[in-house]
Amino acid sequence: MNEKYEKKYSVFKECGNLISNFVEKRTEKLKIGGYFLKIHEIYIILELQEEFEAVMHHMKKRLKVIKLIYNNSDQFQLNLSNIQNKIKSNKEKFANLLNKYEETIKNFEEFDLILKEISEIDKNLADVLIG
Repeated sequence: MNEKYEKKYSVFKECGNLISNFVEKRTEKLKIGGYFLKIHEIYIILELQEEFEAVMHHMKKRLKVIKLIYNNSDQFQLNLSNIQNKIKSNKEKFANLLNKYEETIKNFEEFDLILKEISEIDKNLADVLIG
């Protein structure tokens, strides 16, 4: 049992020595690797910050649009009633215009009758004056 323990202990000790030797020999490279990882993390954070700013800019625009829609939705009923009033007013004006158009047509018909009467009077006068 002690032999197994001693073998395991010696294997662990050798493994620890190998790791210690590896670390001692490559300390400078490990530091450089650590610096590289830190620089890489900083670069990733910078990229995330740029993406975050783009997302925040997009969200600000969306919130402005939502606020504008909300503000205009309060005025929807008012705008609808204004449109209905204008449609009603336009219908009344159009009806008045049609009445005036019909009156004008009647006046032209009466004017045509007056022209016919004048022409008959002219004929009669021409007969009297010539004859």
